[in-house]
Amino acid sequence: MVSLKDKYNEASTWYEQKYVEGGWKNNPYMKDEYDAHQFWMKNGEVGRIISLGIGSGQDIEILGKPHPKTFVGYDMSEGMLNNARQKFPEYTFKIHDCKEYFQDHCDILVSMFGTPNYIGLSKLIGHYQRLKAQHAFFVFYNENYDDGFGEFYYKYTQEEIERVLQPFDPIVQPLNKNYYIVKW
Repeated sequence: MVSLKDKYNEASTWYEQKYVEGGWKNNPYMKDEYDAHQFWMKNGEVGRIISLGIGSGQDIEILGKPHPKTFVGYDMSEGMLNNARQKFPEYTFKIHDCKEYFQDHCDILVSMFGTPNYIGLSKLIGHYQRLKAQHAFFVFYNENYDDGFGEFYYKYTQEEIERVLQPFDPIVQPLNKNYYIVKW
């Protein structure tokens, strides 16, 4: 059986061309990233950022290119991280399965477009608490979204996300027809 890590390593060979080339204005697949960027630019925070599931580095663009010394991206796919390193050589990227805890700290925990659903809300909250974060920015698949990788992932309605994250007093709203955006 092919693991999710293997699937993302394989995807790293075609991902850039399909999902990144052409940027936000010329690539219809980038609309989700652009929508998340617009939200962040209106509602973002300042501080040390850790991104869980950085992939090929789109989080850096979405977050308005934070200073490289204030950003670390974690991902389980060496192929995706190699793509990120080529595009953003001044940033720090670390190989790590985000289902597992690790030692680090941050002011803002970021996780978008798949990783929150793969690791689940309880693990995401555990990371947030262990990393001693003060703010969060997450983009979840909505309950009807199919990412095409054929893996198990948690599906949440907006109401479920609001209920579980209620102690953090988050903003929870649809990003578009496929995603929910969460920020506190």
